[in-house]
Amino acid sequence: MTEKIFASVDNEKTIIPDDNWYGFKKIPFHVTPDSQMVFNHRRYEEAFSALQYGIFQGKGFIVITGEVGAGKTTLVRHFLSMIGDSLRCAVIFNTGLEPRELLCAIAEDLGIEKDRIAGAGIKEIIDAVNAVLLEEFERGRMVAVFIDEAQNLSIESLETLRMLSNLETETEKLLQIILIGQPELQKTIAKKELRQLRSRVAVTYHLMPMDCEETFAYIKHRIELAEPDRKVEFTRASTELVYKYSGGIPRVINIVADQALLIGADIQSETIDKDIVETVIEGFAHLDSPPDSSGRISIMRIVIVFIAFCVLLFGIFRAVNLKKVEKNIDASVNNEERAEIISPLRKLLTHYNITASKDFDAMKLSAIASTTGLKLFNVKLSSASIERLRLPALLIPGNAILSNSEPALITDIKNGVWKIESLERGELSLEISMQNVEVSYLVPDRPYFARILRRGMRGEDILSVQKNLFKEKLLLNEPNGYFGNGTVEAVRKLQREFFLREDGVIGPETMLAIFKVSFEKKK
Repeated sequence: MTEKIFASVDNEKTIIPDDNWYGFKKIPFHVTPDSQMVFNHRRYEEAFSALQYGIFQGKGFIVITGEVGAGKTTLVRHFLSMIGDSLRCAVIFNTGLEPRELLCAIAEDLGIEKDRIAGAGIKEIIDAVNAVLLEEFERGRMVAVFIDEAQNLSIESLETLRMLSNLETETEKLLQIILIGQPELQKTIAKKELRQLRSRVAVTYHLMPMDCEETFAYIKHRIELAEPDRKVEFTRASTELVYKYSGGIPRVINIVADQALLIGADIQSETIDKDIVETVIEGFAHLDSPPDSSGRISIMRIVIVFIAFCVLLFGIFRAVNLKKVEKNIDASVNNEERAEIISPLRKLLTHYNITASKDFDAMKLSAIASTTGLKLFNVKLSSASIERLRLPALLIPGNAILSNSEPALITDIKNGVWKIESLERGELSLEISMQNVEVSYLVPDRPYFARILRRGMRGEDILSVQKNLFKEKLLLNEPNGYFGNGTVEAVRKLQREFFLREDGVIGPETMLAIFKVSFEKKK
């Protein structure tokens, strides 16, 4: 049999047999991670946002966990493919290393010559790494170390990483350390011997499996990206069976779907029905356990997580003082009355002169916004900051204010009273006593929304900010991409206008203020 070879985004060879009946250009269900085949389901997007936030906000230690095959390595590869030159990275896959070996691996991945650290002790290696970090800091670039399969690290190696995290300036961490591993990693970090490291973990996220609807969309997405010559689809019943067997774990889904397509090709069927999937699963039944069965989520674990979530939600609700001031649409309102309410999502897009169809939903928001140069920017701000910015913002589903399942739109805030529009609860006016609220803004897809900017940095994101400040006559000098004294003063002027802290640093609030004075004027 002759074979066609295609290069994937991860520089691996994808082999497609010439007699492939469906005519796929790529293998749709490969078990190895491929950032070109990413499916952005809700939990994956949350994990990506947590990773992005932790790194570019300089949080220091970030922990991402998930079951075997949940997509952790894909997440890291996808993130690394998206960041460009704004971040210098070291990626460690071999975690069966002693402390000194681990430091050497990090140093070499950061470009330190092997001869320079040969025979050096731990302190000398850390000093060499510190020199690289300071050099990158002067260039305005952040540095991150990604450690995959981190659950295999010894306590001694984790303590060495904690020592490495001590490298910092007076104001920020020089190194971001991202630990990626299976749930056992959380148990290891919880040990008494690692209490100092545990206190430094600022961002954690557990990547959960997909639900049944996401599994259906995932299979369809992968098939479309593989570009078949023939139409091929999994029926709803067959997808439900795949989900039931896999527990929503992507790697197990891939294994089952791949075998199902093999059978489908043999019988030349464009439809993968329940009988075909049952045949695949029966084949796995002869094994002691299904492929990557550790990826299955037990009912007890789901119950425990659900109870913990309810307790947390109850605690948050006690911190919120909700006082209804104006009209509130009762939950018993009929569907016909609900249809008369304009979708908050459509109203937000209308604010930016973007038209959306009536069946538009939250899943399509990012895609529609991106066609006009906008993107969603998730940020946690104080109520006072949100009021000062006076930009339409979304309360994400499940927030502590409404506990809504659909996004709600903040249309105005004045003297602590929030005006909110929700499909589920109608138009509300609420007094909010929470200090910090997580909201989403539609912002321009610009590089300066990727990291905190401050004096001494260089880059395209600095240049982009300077052009906006220059256009608003806040910056007197010509934009040059260097964050010098002139840019600091221009930023302080802007912060003064919005009653923000005048520190000359461009953080989330100042980024949104720049958006307010520049991009919004084009509407």
